[in-house]
Amino acid sequence: MTQELAEQLGLTKLRVSKKESGYASLHYTVRFRPTSLGSSPTPWFELQVRTLVEDAWGEIEHVLGYKPDKRISFAVKRQFRIIASELTAIDEHFNLLFEELSRFQREGIFRDADPLNAENLLPVLSELGIGCAQTEIDGQLKLVASRSTDSVGALRENASSHRLELIRKTYRDYRGRPPTDFETVAAFAPVRGLDDDERMICDANKGQINILEAWVGLKREIGKEDVI
Repeated sequence: MTQELAEQLGLTKLRVSKKESGYASLHYTVRFRPTSLGSSPTPWFELQVRTLVEDAWGEIEHVLGYKPDKRISFAVKRQFRIIASELTAIDEHFNLLFEELSRFQREGIFRDADPLNAENLLPVLSELGIGCAQTEIDGQLKLVASRSTDSVGALRENASSHRLELIRKTYRDYRGRPPTDFETVAAFAPVRGLDDDERMICDANKGQINILEAWVGLKREIGKEDVI
């Protein structure tokens, strides 16, 4: 980040420095307010903010053992500058793709016959009152596909307002809490093809809750905490 860009973003107190390797990151030195942790002095800590590309470049720089204060050839320094410049361009391309995809998701009109994909899943879930982050889209697509829900219309039909309320009621009654967004989508599986009978849907979802919890427990036992 240049000093000019920092000022444009209103980061007037930001001190800008450059590394020969092209490494880029925003470093904030912050501390908790005294009231947050009682009367004890609160610690200072550093918060580093990077894009995915910047983070990858930082790891590569570390692996290569690049030290700007050590003697190094001009050719190596030049290669670092070239690669850093190319990574900056890649970062900009990724940002453009993200913005265009987000715009399409906001403005798109999706028909029932459309197959579910990365472009329409988020807005369709959103219209049903179910949240989904960009990073969760791939996992959610695999989940609904495994439940034979492969079109916009099938998802809308399977997630009627009545069924969603019964799914949430089951979690509140059976587990004392509302379901997460992932659990809500997973709960579509046992109710697919069922009539909108409260007892049948609630019983089916209790079985789904037990299966999902057993699966999570099994994954954790074999050392894979991130199961979703």
